[in-house]
Amino acid sequence: MIHEKRLDAYVQLRDELRNLDPDGGIRLHAWYRETKCFAFVNRSRAGYVIAVHRVKKAKKCMEVPGKRLDFKEFGSLDDAASFLESIAASPFEAYLY
Repeated sequence: MIHEKRLDAYVQLRDELRNLDPDGGIRLHAWYRETKCFAFVNRSRAGYVIAVHRVKKAKKCMEVPGKRLDFKEFGSLDDAASFLESIAASPFEAYLY
């Protein structure tokens, strides 16, 4: 089982991005190209990797990742954080895992 920590605000997201372990990640609820989606953030040697997946409904009204819509790489914290801020859903909802 994966333990998740809820992030309550964009400021907290930025702090967690700065301290993100290579084996950890962040899941952000987002809107991308007018589509409800999840953005998954991981750290790489070169910076940050963000995979954006469409939200798919599963049994019992659970939302799960569906088809990948985009894959982006950012060399800096500022660039990754700026992209995430631009697609973040309102109300803000993100989780560290």
